[in-house]
Amino acid sequence: MRLRGLPGVLLLTAILLFVVPSAVSFYTDWLWFRELGYEGVFLRSLNAQTAVFASTFAAVYLFLFLNLRFARKRTNERPRVMLGTGGGAASGVGARHAFAFRAIRMKRASRAEFWS
Repeated sequence: MRLRGLPGVLLLTAILLFVVPSAVSFYTDWLWFRELGYEGVFLRSLNAQTAVFASTFAAVYLFLFLNLRFARKRTNERPRVMLGTGGGAASGVGARHAFAFRAIRMKRASRAEFWS
């Protein structure tokens, strides 16, 4: 079965479901305002909606971008803890955490073997 055309079909379906109804709504509003002679009012409201959307989008994008950049910078400064099977020599803070983790795991395993 060939799925090569599936993304195109999904995109076309999304356009038909979301874009076309909105475009039809804007077009009917445009025709109605034009019939009444208030094209300027329609265009002004459309421009206001676009300006509000663009400014809100920019503010949210900037907020998320700066927060994610700050979070990424903060996580790169932390020392990395490598937990392994004990094949290599470990040192520093990571070694103490790895040793404690192995000790707890061995203690739990011994309890499980005792009770089963």
